[in-house]
Amino acid sequence: MMVRAAPLHDIGKIAISDRILLKAGKLDEAEFAAMKRHAEIGAAIVERMYQRMPTQHYLRYGILIAGSHHERYDGKGYPKGLAGNDIPLCARIMAVADVYDALIETRVYCKGLNHGQASDIIVKNRGTQFDPVVVDTFMKLQDQIVALSKTYSLRTG
Repeated sequence: MMVRAAPLHDIGKIAISDRILLKAGKLDEAEFAAMKRHAEIGAAIVERMYQRMPTQHYLRYGILIAGSHHERYDGKGYPKGLAGNDIPLCARIMAVADVYDALIETRVYCKGLNHGQASDIIVKNRGTQFDPVVVDTFMKLQDQIVALSKTYSLRTG
């Protein structure tokens, strides 16, 4: 169910201005505040989807993932400031996957990193931004992650 729900994690970004989403430089305070709203907006969108399609049980995971994938293990995330195991496991897993993807893919605001550089950043944030058990599992599965990232990469070269 999580695999089906994970692509919905950033659905709330449909309500965020392209001016913010595609900005090449660092977001200012107001822009970052607007960007952070995508988590709550996304959870609300998926919640409405689930109300209309209650037999689609994966949407329950979608609500949790969309609403909590920017929470931090140390409680300094958003939108609710959840910490540790109060963050749904599916969102803790999505947090690592989302950051890894953001790090390895070239975006308008930065060049993508290689797997080793991205993994170093994730490990560095073990226990603060990310659940230590999820990071440990990520590290154990590196070969599969590299293979999958190559298979599904958006890179053209």
